[in-house]
Amino acid sequence: MAHLANARVLLMGTGSHTAQFGLPNIPAVPGTLADLKDVLIQRCGVNLAAIDVLLDPESPYEMGDAVAAIAEVAEDLLVFYYVGHGLISPNGALYLASSRTDWRSGRAEHTALAYELVRRSLLASAARTIVVILDCCYSGRDSAAGFASLAAVDGALVLTSAGRDELTLAAPGLRHTAFTGELIRVLSEGDPSAPAEITLECAYRLVAARLPAAGYPNPQYCGATRDLVLAPNPARLNRVAQTVPRPRSWLTSLGFPRNRGR
Repeated sequence: MAHLANARVLLMGTGSHTAQFGLPNIPAVPGTLADLKDVLIQRCGVNLAAIDVLLDPESPYEMGDAVAAIAEVAEDLLVFYYVGHGLISPNGALYLASSRTDWRSGRAEHTALAYELVRRSLLASAARTIVVILDCCYSGRDSAAGFASLAAVDGALVLTSAGRDELTLAAPGLRHTAFTGELIRVLSEGDPSAPAEITLECAYRLVAARLPAAGYPNPQYCGATRDLVLAPNPARLNRVAQTVPRPRSWLTSLGFPRNRGR
């Protein structure tokens, strides 16, 4: 069973955008990436040196270069995690926004990173397991399932959040995007109903159970290998600890009463 602790991780997010280019800012992106990095280290056991963070890249070249670099060094488990605007071109291709992506007609294709290029770089990696998590809103798709199908990587796991406007990512004033914020909560707090170890599939089920009730779209999960262990389940561990009887003192165990004082 694979463990996230062995991963090389690239966290990429774009929250600031040039106003005249048509994409609204997502103020929650910096806090989301910072807290996700912390929980990967503190709860999931990922080595600090194994995590790269790229916040507000200015060009698709910078984004693509970061993906290629992590793909070259990953050996066991490779995780690519993107938070920001996902855009669908007129011909149906998926693009990931940079801070200078121009969403005006005819410009997105050369100012945002084509997901197909990400896919090629990841599949060229020697990593045995690839995980892609896309916390994106998007334009031009009617269902999260269609978005997940478009984003699929052969032989990899793809977990995706999708919606048709920026509110899918984060309501105003919140520190985290809805999807990643819920994932951070699951990894930090756990769930009493979950097993002792939270796998990627288990985390997906817990997140998917909460988001639609809060008005967000249902995330989608594609992939055959679902037993990747993310972290111990603190809620389960705490519950077990509470059920273990307190040890009696050695005097009491021999039949002597406790000293009640004079």
